Amino acid sequence: MCLISLLALAVVRPPRREYETQRLLPRALAATFTHTELTLQSAGGHTLKGSFWELQASAKTKINAKSKSMRESESRGPACIVYCHPNSSSRMEVVSSRVLETAAELGCSVACVDFTGTGQSEGGCISLGAASEPRDLAVLLTGE
Repeated sequence: MCLISLLALAVVRPPRREYETQRLLPRALAATFTHTELTLQSAGGHTLKGSFWELQASAKTKINAKSKSMRESESRGPACIVYCHPNSSSRMEVVSSRVLETAAELGCSVACVDFTGTGQSEGGCISLGAASEPRDLAVLLTGE
């Protein structure tokens, strides 16, 4: 394989971030969130793995007044942060960063998907945000 092909392959097929599904809800946050594993179908025919961390009712009552604007209202449903992980990453980043802690402070749930070719989702390569990732995000948001 020529050098240019190797460089191109390194860009569109970066190493996958591997992780165990049970690590998606740390014990320290188990009283704050429930975790639901999602299996979705991408527009390209790949199986996508996603997560929904729902803020538990007991945690909602502890939210302070500064986050009142983010809480559930009659005109809109419960607030949800949709986290899009960066290149060469996965939904595990929601756990390894402070996304869940910030969501809890704001009174929000969190949703994230391993984009095509990343994490536990199928696919041989990524599109660097140009093609598959926007379609994968649409699948996460609509369920279709």
